[in-house]
Amino acid sequence: GRAFLLTAKAIGMIINILIVVSTIAFCFETMVEYSPDPHRNPARFEFYKELWSWVEITCVVLFSIDMVIRFGGAAAAGKTEAFFGDGMNWIDFLAIFPFYVKLVWSDFFDLRFLRVIRLARILRSLKSAKYGSLGAVVVDIVKNSVGALFIPVYFMILALIVFSSVMFYVEQTT
Repeated sequence: GRAFLLTAKAIGMIINILIVVSTIAFCFETMVEYSPDPHRNPARFEFYKELWSWVEITCVVLFSIDMVIRFGGAAAAGKTEAFFGDGMNWIDFLAIFPFYVKLVWSDFFDLRFLRVIRLARILRSLKSAKYGSLGAVVVDIVKNSVGALFIPVYFMILALIVFSSVMFYVEQTT
């Protein structure tokens, strides 16, 4: 029981770290000095093309393994419908889907910006604590207020990243 819970928490933390790493790498990729595009960064594009490729492959493979294992667990427990009904699983799928589309159709429209929506998965960690003493209630109220303010700011940042990524790829010249 306890070892399973600790393993699940460790895997969840690793996945959340990978989400952040993937998003940071994606943001750096759009900067001229870290660009894998030979037209934007002629001096170091090869290094960054390989670096960002390895980061993306590693993250997508580990996200895919995580998703397959979670689907296998849901299927083994007879909860396949619940798995497909969970919006977070669809977010995970949309985040890794563009990678596989690009493998099959290399000239397909670049959908990598969809991977930033995976940040929404971190919202699972925002669960409120149970109430204890009066001091704990006050601390919990303050924590809940910060969380309530954090959520709209989080979605604003998420929208900013998604739409700026869309604009980058729409305006990008070849």
